[in-house]
Amino acid sequence: MPTGRTWTFGTVTSEPSGHASPAFRPVGGFPIDPDLFQAARAVAELAVGPYRDQYFGACSDQATHTLYVMRKPGSDFDRAVRARVDATKVRLEFRDAVGTRAELSALAQRITEEGTGYWKDRGVEIVSTQVCNDGAGVRVDVARPESARADILARYGSRVAEVVLTG
Repeated sequence: MPTGRTWTFGTVTSEPSGHASPAFRPVGGFPIDPDLFQAARAVAELAVGPYRDQYFGACSDQATHTLYVMRKPGSDFDRAVRARVDATKVRLEFRDAVGTRAELSALAQRITEEGTGYWKDRGVEIVSTQVCNDGAGVRVDVARPESARADILARYGSRVAEVVLTG
C-alpha cells in the first residue's frame, strides 16, 4: 500500500462529552499534508455516523498524495467518501477489510480471554493477538504447538489472518 511518509487514521474514540470523534495518529513523525489531513478527517467523520458498520480505517501516502480507505465492502460508503473528498486534491484508493476495527478488536479480545482457559486446557499457549493494520483480520501468536493453527482457524474462522508460532 503506501510507500512514502505515512499517517494512519481511523480509530474512532469517544470524547469526555460522550460524542464520538475520529482520532488521527501519526506514524513516523512526519508533518502531514493539509489536503490529506482534511480528506482523512472527512472520511473518519463518516465513520461516526451512518457508516460505522463499514469503516475500518485509513492511511495516506504523501509521496503519491493518496488516501487509502479500508472498509468492509457492500455498501454505498465508497460513494459517500467520493462525495466528501476533493478528487482534484487527493487520490482515493479503497481496500477491502474483513471487518471494522471494533469487530476485529473484539475478536482479538475474545481470543486473548479464551487463551487462559479454553486454549490453555488444550495445551495451546496464546502469546498475543493483534488486529492487522490493513484490515486483513487478526494475528494470533502462539508459543506452542504449531498444530494449533488449524484449531484456531476452525474456531474463529476467516477473520484470523495469521497464526504465527513464536520462539
